Amino acid sequence: MQYQPKAMTPASSAAARRKELGLFLRLKRQAIAPESAGIWRGVRRMTQGLRREEVAALADISVTWYTWLEQGRPARPSADVLARLANVLRLSGEESLYLQNLAERRAGAQTKLVMSVPPELQDMLDAFDGTALAMNARMDLIAWNRASAVVYELSHSLDWKQRNHLWRAFHHTKLQTLHRNDSDEMARAAVVLFRSLYAQHGEDPKIDDLFDALADTPAFAKAWSEKTIGRAVASVTELNTPAGIIRAGTIALTPPALPGIMVVLQTPVDAGNRERLHQLVAAAS
Repeated sequence: MQYQPKAMTPASSAAARRKELGLFLRLKRQAIAPESAGIWRGVRRMTQGLRREEVAALADISVTWYTWLEQGRPARPSADVLARLANVLRLSGEESLYLQNLAERRAGAQTKLVMSVPPELQDMLDAFDGTALAMNARMDLIAWNRASAVVYELSHSLDWKQRNHLWRAFHHTKLQTLHRNDSDEMARAAVVLFRSLYAQHGEDPKIDDLFDALADTPAFAKAWSEKTIGRAVASVTELNTPAGIIRAGTIALTPPALPGIMVVLQTPVDAGNRERLHQLVAAAS
């Protein structure tokens, strides 16, 4: 999917959302083997995956209307139609939510972008014995503790793109050095997470600015074109720091009471790793 610099308006935002919906449907349609849907392939079939008319028939909608969806034309599929399409295309739970968000059919989707955290959450981040930060649905880093500021070189004086996790995954040298052994996977994971949040942005003029800043990055273009949806629940991260390798368990949480905010916590796996993190923070202080 290619993005061209332009001023984002409600109309262009809706058009971009429809285009992304069409691309997503097409990719998922092409990934379904005809035989798995009970359709005889035939000896002369050249189509990759299901045909449009086959998806329409299986979902019990008209071919013309489904074609319009894939072409990004203005259309408002009902929640029931989306559920049937999700079933035919065998979408996961995350993928189904993404489909609903793009079609603006999920309650609470496209809420106003959160730009700050309540004092209680900041106190929790500050008290955490590890790195702790919070990001909004655009993946702007909007709050963090001292350890995160040191490890990830974060400051509120940075330009907003330099505080955006997706931009940093592909352009911030420090982040790539920190994840030296798996920087490519870290960047891909950032794209996968962003895609699961992308449809919730609503009319956001900075989304185009973010895509423009990433448009000339082949690794981003490849990861975005894969249309993978989801997020890692927990993992172990190795951070390459001046104090040595710090291994930390990483978990991303979405507090139900704070919609639009994701909290990412990294806990050193043992006393030795915790001591190296403390030394790093103390040296910076």
